[in-house]
This record gives sequence, structure tokens and C-alpha cells, in this order.
Amino acid sequence: SWCLAGEKTVCPANSTSPEGSGSRDACQCLSGFSGASSSCSACHPGSYKPSLGSADCSLCGAGTFSPRVGAMLNSSCQACPGASTSPPGSGAAANCTCDPGFSGSACGPTPVSFSVTKPDFVLLEDAGTVVISDVTGLVSSRTSFYSFSVTVDSVTAGLLMGAPVVSSDGALTLTVAADASGGAMLGVTLHEPGDAAAGITAEDFGPLPLSLTISDVNDPPSFVLNTSLLITTLHPFGFFDGRGAVGHFEPSMHSVSVRGAAFILPGPEAEAGQRVSFELAQVSGATGLVNNGPMMTEDGLLLMQLAGTGDNGEDRSGEMVFSVVAVDDGGTAEGGQDRSAPQQISIVVAKRPGAVQSMRLQQTGGGMVLITFSHPHTTASSALVYPVLSFTITTSASSEGASAASTISVPASACPAGLCAITTPGVAAGSVRIVSVSAKNIAGGSVELELGVRMVGPPAAPRNVTATQGSHPLTGTTQVHVRWVLPADAGDGLGGAADRALLERQLLEVSCLGATAQWNVSGSADAATLLATWTGDDSLELGLAGQPALLCAAGEQLSFRIRAYNMLESVVGAGAWSAPVGERALGVPSEVREVVAEEREGDVLVRWAAPLDSGYGDATATLAGYYVEASLCATFSDSVECETSGHTFTLVEVEGDSGELSAPVANLAPAKRHHLRVRALNQVGAGAAGAGVRQGFKVPVVTVAPASFPVWIASSPEYLHVWGAGAWQ
Repeated sequence: SWCLAGEKTVCPANSTSPEGSGSRDACQCLSGFSGASSSCSACHPGSYKPSLGSADCSLCGAGTFSPRVGAMLNSSCQACPGASTSPPGSGAAANCTCDPGFSGSACGPTPVSFSVTKPDFVLLEDAGTVVISDVTGLVSSRTSFYSFSVTVDSVTAGLLMGAPVVSSDGALTLTVAADASGGAMLGVTLHEPGDAAAGITAEDFGPLPLSLTISDVNDPPSFVLNTSLLITTLHPFGFFDGRGAVGHFEPSMHSVSVRGAAFILPGPEAEAGQRVSFELAQVSGATGLVNNGPMMTEDGLLLMQLAGTGDNGEDRSGEMVFSVVAVDDGGTAEGGQDRSAPQQISIVVAKRPGAVQSMRLQQTGGGMVLITFSHPHTTASSALVYPVLSFTITTSASSEGASAASTISVPASACPAGLCAITTPGVAAGSVRIVSVSAKNIAGGSVELELGVRMVGPPAAPRNVTATQGSHPLTGTTQVHVRWVLPADAGDGLGGAADRALLERQLLEVSCLGATAQWNVSGSADAATLLATWTGDDSLELGLAGQPALLCAAGEQLSFRIRAYNMLESVVGAGAWSAPVGERALGVPSEVREVVAEEREGDVLVRWAAPLDSGYGDATATLAGYYVEASLCATFSDSVECETSGHTFTLVEVEGDSGELSAPVANLAPAKRHHLRVRALNQVGAGAAGAGVRQGFKVPVVTVAPASFPVWIASSPEYLHVWGAGAWQ
């Protein structure tokens, strides 16, 4: 209470004040109460307040409870029984709950258990991987850490793939093998590992049985289709598709039988007893190519009958596309399938091309061979439907040791305007490059056209070259005769006369004093005669008729060589030069010197000195001899101006190596005046005549006496010492 002006006032309910209080504000709530002094409320169950004042009541701690109202002490909070707990501020024992794994009023250990909510279930064949939820339920476990295991107690062989599993949330996962059906018995067990810290031991529950049934469902049939079939009507006894199919073609009936499908299966092994048939329907392409069919037998044999030739007399050709579906007799119950997915087969009826046209082989530079040919002859219709796609070119060589044959494919697009030109490596000269070409279209290859070309190289060198100087037998003109043996090989490695016919020309080259002249001669020639013209300064102009001349000088060295060219000169070039041969330029000798004549008995002895130049510009050339001439005419001719016609001169030949520079001249005309001269002779001709001698000879003559006066009278004895006496009458 409190006193004011001597009047005592009592504090509000559930509050008190200290002794001597003089105002209402001195009033405070009692222990076990809280709030303002004018309105103190008792602490609720689960709380307490030990002190005076307006402070809030304190809550009992977690795991305790207090049913008292207005509790003043902490000791009023009682502990929860057993393995249980309560939230702070609990006001009754009912607020205490058992810890996980414990149950009952005393919160003792809880037993482990669960139930199977779906003990029997059925799946369809080919279900694959399946997840079935809530297979287990009503799980009783002491902790949140538990798991399930599954055992397979019995199962149809091959039914399941891998082991079934059950997750902690009760979902069963299993995989059914493809095309399998049957049943399985499974066992499911709950495993709880316990909690040692909480005093919970590990415990299992189960197994509980689980039945699985996989029902059979019809599977669609399957097969492997030959998707591309090519029938070529050019082949008389069969046809080839070029892609694996082989069949039989009857020309008389145009019947075709070919394996169209293989690996035909009605379904999995359980459906092996079912029968399979085929349905074919044309989806695109040409019509009129077949009379009957096509149809497919149960074992996959494709049968059809071709329509034969068209209105133009040619075999029909074109492409047909058919849809093929396999059908079994297993039905469609339970969602089964008795039809396969459609597949398409392309059937092409075509003709092979003919042989290529205008094929030609030509050797080109670098040892290559140019192959030219044109497209096969085709009719407008066949060219439009199945044109040539490519050309197959096979090359080989006939020579020993040649490389193996090689084959290339050239697309038809590489042959503009239908003309093909392909270059292929050649082989060694003398070998034969063999080339075969065939055209190819969708139906296959044509007949091969084969040609060969002998490879040609440059000719070999001419052999045994010689050069000989001489004079023309009639004109006496100086000549150089060059002779040689034709090359042993004209370039094709054959040799002989046929080989030499390949030679086109030969080039004769002569050099002198650093200058060179070349003259063309025919390919078959083995000799050439050069004409030499000597000028006054001992210079020689040597040349071949109608071609430029070479200037040389007497005694200088002439060098001769020759090379050959064959008909492929522009491709293989010139042949090798022959070995050079040398010859000094030889002119006619100069004039002899000091010519004198001496009368003798019965003849005249002529003496002379050798020329200073025997042909080489000096006296080193060998002389063949000398001409000693005696003539009644000063011009040494038989013209009418001479004293006597018919017998104008006498010629005496003296060998150049006789060592004698004299010669007797006999049989001169008696009593006549003669002119004498001497000329030196070498292999190119006679030199000029120098100053001769003139000598008159009066030879005795016969004097005729009358018959009636026989007398022997000699003629004038003027030259008796030379010629002797005249004849007696």
C-alpha cells in the first residue's frame, strides 16, 4: 500500500510496494506475475518469474515443461520423459514428442517396417526402362537414413537387363530387354543403418514379395532391301546392278529374277513361326517398263517381266521407284504391329554405251601420249535418258620391265562438245604404250577400244663418217665426198630398213677457221658431195648446190659431222652428232717449174722441177703424178686452127712418188714442130700448166725413086743423130 496526506491506499491486485511508499507508482507485480503495476497477470504454464517488477515471464527450456500458472521458480520446469523433447515454453507433458526411432508414452525404440503397395504389376513387351512410383509405403524407420534392396528370386531368361532398384522414396526402376516377354519374382528389403550416438542399432525388414509380368506384343517384321537395282538390256545372259545384286535375265521372255530382300524376320525369336509377305506399290518413275510385277516372294525374290522394245525398236529404258512393306500374320492386339516401315527400291532399266569413236594416240613432248576420242554414237533417246557419265582409260606398256597397268576415270564433263583429250605418261623410247578406253554410264562400261603407239626418241648418231677430196671425172671440178652409215636406231628402237624410213632429214655441218655451215640432206642419204670453188687467193668456197657456202683456205682443217632428225623432230628433238672427222682443204697444185726438152734417139726427154704448192698452200701435200703433154698446137686443142687435126697431143703420166721429175715422150709426128708442157696432179685435179717449151723436129722421110732407076737414097741427115736414117725405098 502507499499513503498520501495521511490516507492509506492498497496496491492493485497481485502487486505490492515497499514500506513507507508515498505514491501509487511504488507498486510492483509480485513474483509469478508480470505487466504494469495496475494490471499484473500470472505467468502462463511453461513460464516462470522469480522477481518483483514488470519484467516478462521466462520460458521453460527445450525438453522441459511446466503445467503451473504463476510459477515463480525455474524448478517448476520438468524434464520430458524418455527419448523425447519439447519446444521452449511447453506447458504440459503432451508437448514432449519422441525422438526419431522412438515411440510410445515412454518414447522407447520404434520397430522398423514397411509395406508393398503394388505387389503385382504387368508391363508390355519392349517397355524398355520403366520407373514405377510408390511401390513401397507405410515406412516405419527410427532414422531418416534408410534404403531398399531388390533381389531377383526367379526370372524368364533374357527378360531383364541389369538389376532392378528401389529408391528411398519407394520408386521401382527396371529395364525390360527388347523383344522379351515372361515373368519375374522380386524381393524388396528395407535397411536401416541405425545411429550409435542415439543408441539406435541397425535393423532390416523384409524381403516382401513383388511379382512382375511382361506380356508379349506383336513386333513388326524387318528385312534388308536392295535399294538400287540396275538391269542392263545389252547383256545377253544376265544383268548386273553394280551394287551387289546379282540376278538372271531371260532375253526371250524378258523375265527378271533377283534377290530383292534379305535377312527377313517376322519379329523376335518368340515370333519365329509367323509368316511374312510383301506389298509393293510404285511411287514414281517411268511406266510401261514392265508387263507383270514387280512382286516379292516370301523369301525376298523380286520377280518382274520387262516390256521389251518400244515403238522405236529400242529396248525400253527408265527408272521406277517402288515402296516395299513387309507384313506378318501376328496381328495388332495390345497395340502390336504387323507392318514394317516402308522402304523404297529404285529399279533402273538401261543400255550400256557403245565404243568410243575416232580414238587416236599421239606422242607429245616430255614423253607424254595424247589420247583423243569422241563420245560413243548414241540415239537421241538413249543419250537423254542415260548419257555417258565417265570414261575408263587403262594404260600399259609392252616393253619388258614396264610398270604395271594403271587406270584412271575421266568424267564426261571433262570432254567439251563430246571430244576428249587426255594426256598420260609415256614409256621409254622403243616401247609401245597401250591404251584402252571404254565409256561408262549408269548401266556399266562399253566394249573397250584398244590402240598402241610406239614411243619414239631422238635418232642415234650416224656412224663411220669419212670425207674425201677429189675432182669430177668429166668437169674436173674439185669435190669433197662425205660418206657415213645411217643411225642404227632412228628413234623407235626397231632398227633395219623400216626403222630408217622414220628419218625425216639429216644435217651436215662443216667447220673451218671458226666458221660453220650446215646443209640439209634427205633422211635416207648416206653420202653428200660438196662442190669447192677456188679463188685466186687460195681461198675455197665449199657448199652444197643451192645452199650457202663455207669459206676456207688451202691447208686449213675442215671438220665434218652429221646428225639425224626423225618425223617427230618437233617432239623429241635432234639426234646426237656423229663423231667429227677432219680433212685439210686441198687445192690443185701450182705450176711446175723449169721445164726443158732434150732430143734423144727415138724420143724427147722432158725434165722439170716440182711445184712450190702441192695443194695445201705448201709442198706438204702428196702429188698423185704429172701430166706431160705434147701437141702440134700451141693451144693444146684439136681446133681447126692447129696444123693437124685428129691427133693433137700426146699425154704421158708420171707417178708422183716415182722420185723422177722427167719423162720421155715418144711417137711424135715426124718432121713437125711440137709444143711441150707439164702439169702437177693431186687427188682433186691437175694444176695449171706453166711455161712450156716449143721444139721442132725434122724427122727423115722416105724418098721415092723411079722404078727404072733403082737407087737407095737417104733423106736429109739433118737430125740423123736423133731419129736415125729414113726408110729405104
